[in-house]
Amino acid sequence: MKSYLTILTCAAILFCLICGGCQTETVVEDELTLAQLPDEQAEPIKAEAEPEAEVKVESVEEAKVEAVVEPKVEVEKAKPESVKLDPNEPAVTVNDVIITEAQVQAKIKPQIDKMLANRRPGSQMPPDFIERYKQQARPQLLDMMIVGLLIDQAGQKANINITEQQINDQFALMASQRKVPVDQIKEMIEGSGFEAEYFVRRSLTLQKLIEVHGAKETNVTTDEVKQHYDQNQAKFSKSEQVRASHILIKPKVEKPGAQPTPEAKAAAKAKAEELLKQVQDGADFATLARENSDGPSAPKGGDLNFFSKGQMVPEFDKTAFELKVGQVSDVVETQFGYHIIKLTDRKEATVTTFEQAKDEIANKLIKNKQREFTGKYIESLKSEAKIVYPEGKEPQAIPSRPTARPRSRSMTRPNSKNMKSVTRE
Repeated sequence: MKSYLTILTCAAILFCLICGGCQTETVVEDELTLAQLPDEQAEPIKAEAEPEAEVKVESVEEAKVEAVVEPKVEVEKAKPESVKLDPNEPAVTVNDVIITEAQVQAKIKPQIDKMLANRRPGSQMPPDFIERYKQQARPQLLDMMIVGLLIDQAGQKANINITEQQINDQFALMASQRKVPVDQIKEMIEGSGFEAEYFVRRSLTLQKLIEVHGAKETNVTTDEVKQHYDQNQAKFSKSEQVRASHILIKPKVEKPGAQPTPEAKAAAKAKAEELLKQVQDGADFATLARENSDGPSAPKGGDLNFFSKGQMVPEFDKTAFELKVGQVSDVVETQFGYHIIKLTDRKEATVTTFEQAKDEIANKLIKNKQREFTGKYIESLKSEAKIVYPEGKEPQAIPSRPTARPRSRSMTRPNSKNMKSVTRE
């Protein structure tokens, strides 16, 4: 099958290589990533999404495109090293081409400026944070610049020519994938310290180099695709789903977290029963939900979108799946209060066949092989290059960069085991 490496995959691969793996707490991601471009707005009340039966081959790493390589370095031929440290002193020499300290610091500055601009009003940073950031960011950025320069040199040696049309097409593709204007893509790249055209040109150069040198290593056979399908059957099955709307009446409590009194529960149930009678007499369900429901789904007429079995609390789940489309339940009590449930749609369980899945499986396997090969290829460029560091500037282990603010990795809520469902309410 044809080997195809997208610009975004190249970017993600190179990011991981340079940064020693996908370090999800680095400032590159937190402050500067193109992942901050707006995606389609998620429904705030939607039940937890079930994995799609179709193969989703896009990796989250593909959003980290800003880390691909540095803008093309203005270079000068090597000259005798100066003893005095200054911005024009070499940070490293790569195949007789100098990268200066000034050029490295020029890449750090936009990141610091953007990080400071994105601070929450009134937030404070430790007095030495900027200097620590520079010290920890420098090894990563310098390594990125070295790799970028090696890609440029390899592209020149292979007579790879990237046209303006190819660059414009890639900008259009990136904008389409992110659903934003091309100008916004360029602004995001350049706001992170990269020159937009060189960013794309170098990414396309890397793509072509991999196509030339890794065609055999990144090829995927039909047998490999079939084996993956057979070994991952569960990923290609999709359980039955229903779509429901509801009206939720919560018993009143004296203060948040308090348990409702029997009288409050009786009053809430009575109100729910009165609303049910109105529905049975022909009142519009969505209107009653907007006007009376105590849940965040109220503005949407109580719509909860599609959900699978087990995503709602048991009482709600059982009732919803027993209803027929268009049918309205009796009043259902859960830990959240009293519900009136209306089933609005149903999707039967499905299985994605091999024929339906094979192309996306192949793309996924190809990208995995390309990622592995690209790592080896970049390392080969480094090992074959003449890379000379001034005395005392030899690279150490590349550290993680500090973040300006702590970031929680948890997406769970208190009591998530018991509250995994009704409506996120």
